[in-house]
Amino acid sequence: MNNSRIWNTLRLFSPKEWEALNKFLESPYHNHRKDVLQLFLFLRQQSLTVKNRTLGAEHVFNAVYPGKPFDPKALRYLSSSLNQLTQAFLIDQEFKEDAIAASLLLSRAYRRIGDTRSLRIETKKNQKQIEIQPLRNHQYHQWLYGNLSEDYSKTVLQSRSEAGQLARLDEELNILFFSQKLRHACSSLTHKQVSEYEFQQDMLPDILNQVEKRGYLKYPAVAAYYYGYRALTNLAEPVWFEGLKDSIIRFKGLFPHDEWRNLYLLAINYCIGQLNAGKSAYLAKVFEIYQRGLEEDVFLEQGKLSRFTYNNITTAALGLGELDWAFQFIHQFAPLIEPTYQRQTFSYNLAVYYYQIQDYEKALLELRAMVTDDVLHGLDVRRMMVRIFYERKEIQALLSLLDSFRAYLYRKRGLGYHKTHYLNFLRFVRKLMEPDLQQEEKRLELIQQIQAVSALADRQWLLQQLQK
Repeated sequence: MNNSRIWNTLRLFSPKEWEALNKFLESPYHNHRKDVLQLFLFLRQQSLTVKNRTLGAEHVFNAVYPGKPFDPKALRYLSSSLNQLTQAFLIDQEFKEDAIAASLLLSRAYRRIGDTRSLRIETKKNQKQIEIQPLRNHQYHQWLYGNLSEDYSKTVLQSRSEAGQLARLDEELNILFFSQKLRHACSSLTHKQVSEYEFQQDMLPDILNQVEKRGYLKYPAVAAYYYGYRALTNLAEPVWFEGLKDSIIRFKGLFPHDEWRNLYLLAINYCIGQLNAGKSAYLAKVFEIYQRGLEEDVFLEQGKLSRFTYNNITTAALGLGELDWAFQFIHQFAPLIEPTYQRQTFSYNLAVYYYQIQDYEKALLELRAMVTDDVLHGLDVRRMMVRIFYERKEIQALLSLLDSFRAYLYRKRGLGYHKTHYLNFLRFVRKLMEPDLQQEEKRLELIQQIQAVSALADRQWLLQQLQK
């Protein structure tokens, strides 16, 4: 029973959802079978006590049909019935969350049965609902397009043709397509940074040209991702980044929380790209974005803070010398990290703090105590230990770590751009140990090499070692 679809779904329910489904199943309109309700009630009770132990099929069957011989086929049918009703419940909940989508389906139903009067009333009501609600993201244009489609179908049913309606329908379809395509392009660019995925961009030049030509930048759903895409693909032209930042501020409240958070992350990724290219001025810019996001609760997802965001905020604060702010942040926000990664993420960031104040012993204690299967954390832990061994002049330990680190980078798949950045980092650390760096000419030559390489982790630290 542990691997059944229904049990895997129900275990993810919140207490509020359990209660709502209970009421749903008690309604004779939805459910006529008492054994289905009995199975649900039993599983609800088990959800409070069953964690890692096995929920046996016979045990479940006996709870629903006490005294009857075990029938696995009957249990499968019963589970399937509960699963179908649960699916119906989830659909019903989605409709309650999206009243406009439900109204559009009602319009479709009126069109199907040929009730043109009700269809006209419903599409007019939908139009008002769409305009009253606050969102202006792609969902807004999808609703508009859906409602305009139903409104146009009304004229077809009445054997009339209106060119104006077709023009509006075509315009909304364009806006919807461009907004979705640009949104997907931004997501693909972000994903590319941590994987080997190659995004096909052949349509984007035409889309960008059409957006500008048709004046679609007046629509938030298009403008936000237009500037986001332009920024991520034109690091040398900060005007696009400024447009993205302006969009984030101006369009507050026009995007749902998760999408607004993604816009923040686009701006952050741009800054990280600039920092990786050696432009240290962007550290203050990204820290400003993080502070604004924390004030707005942008980075919280279901009350949880991503460990990656937590790491990056700590790094930005420490990089700017905001030591007290960073120490307070590390402790204040650690409880908001997802429980699976909470301890290791807290330890790593505390280690970074101790390193920053040159308390190397405490930093190493935290790093060595960490147990992680997270790839990025693994890279960061090794990088921090390289720093500490180098600065403490523990040469043998450093050489051993450089060898094992290099082997890890070649062995591990899915590192994306991180692999090249860290391989270059290891190469330059070895060069830092060469004896001829006592010569000014050799030091200047190495500085130039470090500055010239575009893909390099910890560039500033490497340069700092040459300036000591």
